[in-house]
Amino acid sequence: MSSNKMFQISAVLIMLFSLTVSGQEIREVDGRYHFTISKEFDVEPGGMLEVDGVNGHVIISSWDKNQVAITDQIRLDVFTKTEAKEVAERIEDGYSSLSNTVTIQGRGHYDWMRRELEIKLPRSFDADVHTTRGNIVVSHVDGNIDLKTSGGNIELLDIGGDLQIKTSGGNLILDDIRASVEGKTSGGNIELNNIQEMVDLKTSGGNIRAVNVAKDAHLRTSGGRITLRNMGGNVNARTSGGNIKADDCKGEVDLHTSGGDVVARNIGSRLDIKTSGGDVFARNVAGTVLAQTSGGDVELEDIRGAVRAKTSAGDVEVEITLKDFSKDHRIHLKTNTGTIKLVLPAKFPATISAEIHDSGGRWDRHEIYSDFPLSQEGSSSRRVVRRSGDINGGGDEVILDASHGDIYIRKAK
Repeated sequence: MSSNKMFQISAVLIMLFSLTVSGQEIREVDGRYHFTISKEFDVEPGGMLEVDGVNGHVIISSWDKNQVAITDQIRLDVFTKTEAKEVAERIEDGYSSLSNTVTIQGRGHYDWMRRELEIKLPRSFDADVHTTRGNIVVSHVDGNIDLKTSGGNIELLDIGGDLQIKTSGGNLILDDIRASVEGKTSGGNIELNNIQEMVDLKTSGGNIRAVNVAKDAHLRTSGGRITLRNMGGNVNARTSGGNIKADDCKGEVDLHTSGGDVVARNIGSRLDIKTSGGDVFARNVAGTVLAQTSGGDVELEDIRGAVRAKTSAGDVEVEITLKDFSKDHRIHLKTNTGTIKLVLPAKFPATISAEIHDSGGRWDRHEIYSDFPLSQEGSSSRRVVRRSGDINGGGDEVILDASHGDIYIRKAK
């Protein structure tokens, strides 16, 4: 074989080798270049994974080996294989391992580069992951997790360490978390299921759904509905534009919305509800209830504590089922335009003061109706109707204040 022929063969082999990364050939598919980089690093449990500046998805899960294994699938929108090779070499330089810390540097944000990292690590391992765009998924890891993406969802399953999470444009989905959670999203929904520690989460534009949260929960959204079920600690939930529904909450519950209805059922302690534009409904509450709406009805059933309820334009209906009258059982109900209906236990001890202001025209007078004996006063000039008195020997104050509506005080059957 001539030396010239040998030189040509060698040149071809060198070119083929130069267009291969970690044993994977750079492939051209539909005008884009694809290749895969695979890495393995020996580590010990308790180490740290650091991912910074990657433009793409990151999927992390655990296995039973003392290794961090990385499969990095890269897609490039460049003109030539030579350019793709140069980019591949820069990506290769972004992997490192030192003192039980494995680092992946993204080497800058490029719209023409997309990566998908699949990473296996020991179960007891921390992770600090910041991506410029893409989803982050972490499962079956017991270390502390710090996640941040500028444009993707964050999904977490079976996590045992503390969490700090942030995305600028995606959903937060958490399931089976055994540590505290803190985070926010600027434009997505929040879904929580089986959280064993405290939760503090915020979204600027999505719905929140939380089920089976064992301890305190602080939840905020600037534009969505909130749904809560089986909450073990105190709950503070606020939305600037949606309905709130809470069921089976053991601790104190504070629910505020600027524009929606609020429904709360089976509350084991104090309940505080406020809405600027909707109805309020609560049933089976073991503690004090504070309820306020600027534009709807208030309906409270099976309440075993004190009540303070107010609406600016609607009816107020309250049923008290308290049996231990040594507890605070003060009641103050007020409506500016509507009717008040109050149902009390037959032996309820109280000092009642009921009053209707501006009771209407000549043919539209409103009255106070009571199953308990009360004195009656009236003033035709000021159009005010009053009734008051002690029932069952007197006790905590019951104040009822209505305008343009009747007042009904009924004995429970």
